Amino acid sequence: GVDLFAGTPHLQFETSHGIPQDVGTAVRRRGLDRVVRVQGYHGTLVAGISHMRSNPSDRRSFARGEAVFSGVDVRWMLGGVQVRGEWITGQPFAGPSTSGWYVDAIVHRRMFGPVTLVGRTEELDYDAGVHSAYRKRYTAGARVQVSPAIVGHVNVLHEPRARRNPTTAVDLAVAYVGRF
Repeated sequence: GVDLFAGTPHLQFETSHGIPQDVGTAVRRRGLDRVVRVQGYHGTLVAGISHMRSNPSDRRSFARGEAVFSGVDVRWMLGGVQVRGEWITGQPFAGPSTSGWYVDAIVHRRMFGPVTLVGRTEELDYDAGVHSAYRKRYTAGARVQVSPAIVGHVNVLHEPRARRNPTTAVDLAVAYVGRF
């Protein structure tokens, strides 16, 4: 692939063209991926716009045409608080349309000690006639640095319209970080 990057300290432009090397369950068909991104900085604010064209990851016969997505993202950080968000729109292949967004906040202030708080709200609309899906999800959680090598995570996730019944889940994790 080819990647071209140009910019100033406050504005950057990047374009890349390449052949996907996906592995796993969502492997795209061979072809040329094209991505264009412009990102600007002003003080504590970062904003960007992106556009991507690729072959779809859905390999079934009805998934024809290209996956095409455009998006806008914004990040702001000050004093241990980061707020960021993104909005995307496009199509996973010819026919259906997809749009979605998220906003999240990460708070790590000295007064919280080893605790970092997180919160997120997101929505995804997949419009494909009878196969459409409209999802919302809210997440609140914390990351706790127990020791230099042990990190704990707790998250509560709530989906108000998942399968027409609201669902709530609690996710707990402990990670050991080894440095070699």
